Amino acid sequence: MKNKHLVLLFVVTIAVGWLLRRAPWRAAQWFQTELIQIDTARLTQLRLLLPGQTELLLERTETGWAASQEGRSVVVPPAEMRPMLAALVAIRSIGVVKTRQPDTLGLAETAGLQVTIFEDGQPTEDFWIGREILKNQAPATYLRLAGHAGNYLVEQHLRQIFARRLEDFRSANICRFSPADVRTLTVEWPAQHWLLLLRRDSTGQWRNAETDSVRTDSAVQAWLRPLSRLQQRPYADYFDDSRAKETMCTRITLGFAAPTPPLTLRLFQIDPADLPENLSELYREKTLPARFVLHSSQNPHNYFALADTVLAQQIRFGLDSTVLLLPL
Repeated sequence: MKNKHLVLLFVVTIAVGWLLRRAPWRAAQWFQTELIQIDTARLTQLRLLLPGQTELLLERTETGWAASQEGRSVVVPPAEMRPMLAALVAIRSIGVVKTRQPDTLGLAETAGLQVTIFEDGQPTEDFWIGREILKNQAPATYLRLAGHAGNYLVEQHLRQIFARRLEDFRSANICRFSPADVRTLTVEWPAQHWLLLLRRDSTGQWRNAETDSVRTDSAVQAWLRPLSRLQQRPYADYFDDSRAKETMCTRITLGFAAPTPPLTLRLFQIDPADLPENLSELYREKTLPARFVLHSSQNPHNYFALADTVLAQQIRFGLDSTVLLLPL
């Protein structure tokens, strides 16, 4: 090879190296690899631990996923699990981050979000999620794996996906319906052995199936409207559902035109003696125990505190106050 060719090759090599050092996709940032190898079909549990919070355990059951934290459990909708499962199989390293100050990466013990993966009941991966940043205008997250000496910068914003609490999987919607769509309604008072059954006839009035008495549509709609607005009530986690049969004071069933399923609301009245002895957690969370608790068939996994006793009494007796005259 002639000398001029060697010189030309040397110049080209220098130029390429210079370009790589200054390009936004230079080699140190271009390197990618999958850091975590998991089989989502074998995934049985995810344990999430946020700083300052108790452990959140996500567990696969025969019917789907469930979340538990501080002794409480809720069903996890499939739409809530899909982003986490998809993120786990797509954790790809952009590069190694060398630093002696992991707190600047959000990976210190007081800042990192720990994720432990269990496959077939055994822990297989353990890693910490740190601060989220933008790298070359793309979302990225600092990450540290157990048993690895270094820290990594990985693709995606992971912290917002895995920073979850039990409350994130709970629906605060008690029920949703339009009062105008109700066709039949039944109100039961078990303690009084009393039943009220009303059906809207072709004239728009509500007829009692037993006595053939009539109530105006405006009166029934005035009673239904507060029921349709029962939203954003505190959770009644102190309620002992094992005593639901003894404490239920009213059951309301609303019927609609097919194919809409009926809606059942149950109202429970709690005696102060039935409240849990240790209420310190409730007071710490500024959740005062209410005497009335509401349950809806549209949100079967939660109970709600109804602190407004006037509203509770309106729900119970607003359609038939004669039940008050019956012996308890």
